[in-house]
Amino acid sequence: MLSLCPRSRAGYQRYRWLGVALGTMMAATPTTAAEYYIQPTADLNAQVDTNLDLVVPPDTHRTEPGYGGDVGATIGVATPASELTLLPELGYADYPDSHTSATQEQLDFTAKSVSPRDRWNLWGRVDHRDTFSSELASATFDPLNPNVPTTPETGRIAADSKRTIVTVTPSYSYDLTPRTSVDVGAVYESAVYSGTSEFYTNYQYPQLNVDVGWALNPNARASLGVYGSRYAANNGSSTIKAEGATLSLDLKHTQTFKADFELSGEHDVNDTAINGAPQSISATGLSAAMSGTWKFVRSQVQLNIGRSFTPSGAGGKYRADQFQVDYSYDLTPRLTAACAARIARYVEIASARNTGNYDYVNATAGLKWSMTRTWYVGGGIAYVRESFLAQNTAAADNSEAYLSIGYRGLGRRQ
Repeated sequence: MLSLCPRSRAGYQRYRWLGVALGTMMAATPTTAAEYYIQPTADLNAQVDTNLDLVVPPDTHRTEPGYGGDVGATIGVATPASELTLLPELGYADYPDSHTSATQEQLDFTAKSVSPRDRWNLWGRVDHRDTFSSELASATFDPLNPNVPTTPETGRIAADSKRTIVTVTPSYSYDLTPRTSVDVGAVYESAVYSGTSEFYTNYQYPQLNVDVGWALNPNARASLGVYGSRYAANNGSSTIKAEGATLSLDLKHTQTFKADFELSGEHDVNDTAINGAPQSISATGLSAAMSGTWKFVRSQVQLNIGRSFTPSGAGGKYRADQFQVDYSYDLTPRLTAACAARIARYVEIASARNTGNYDYVNATAGLKWSMTRTWYVGGGIAYVRESFLAQNTAAADNSEAYLSIGYRGLGRRQ
């Protein structure tokens, strides 16, 4: 179920270049013994929110009903040595009490190829939506990439603003020996906001990392690497150059359990201006993070806990301390319960402002009952709370209840 806020409509012409690029990727994918599959999805929902715009007390807010839906698909091409997957999704919501509506367009894609000695992977996302949903980090994990490399959400909502963000993460790995490999990866992110709000800063963010990995045993791999990144505000207000090192350990004992641990240190230098005078502000920080997935006969748990350094649409780079968990359990063959939560604190680094620091909570819980192999009904509740630390104001929160009915095709043959 997509949570959409009443904002403005948006067209799709800006994505023509992406369609051409993905078409080229599909054409280049090896077709030997290729399997093509499409899994269509559709969902209609109704919801009630107590404070949709996260109005801060003592200002008044209203309870507002909303209705909406989304359509999408999982589209894939798979061969024994490669795979390409696309997840396009379109959403629409209407709020009759305020006579407003909103649209959302999103495309996730992933591609991978393997050979006896090397592997390459690509994950990316193009996301265009209103700032209510774009600036509030989701409690659930991305279905194609649970470990999304950035969390650029600002927590700020503006009535006339939308965000378009493009994130791409290619990586390549080459086995030097049966136990040693060299890995090269990159992150590129571009964020552009429309509207008149001064909350947001358009930016470009490239990052490059190189790692050397050692297979400790068939189930464990350690790696040591270095990386560099550059955050550049499009308006020239700030340029942050960073360099750092990482030490990581990947565990995969069985097909039902895997976990990643990472330690890193980073040094940032921010070339900015304070009261019109050029300034250079530096900062050094350490981070530690753990992510894992546990799969059982009737349930699954995904977990991400720790600290990371991320660009932000609020301008600059932030230290994100967060705990995220996603749990699902099959009560019966047809009835599934699921809940998810994200608890985070975002603090600006290498800056004299610190006006965008905030605490954030997002939690959901729901049930889904499969009426048939492809049709389902569901419902649940959600809660969002945020508090900006530098403003000395009360926290804003929103409670939501929703019902949905949807269709999900049978998808790929296993």
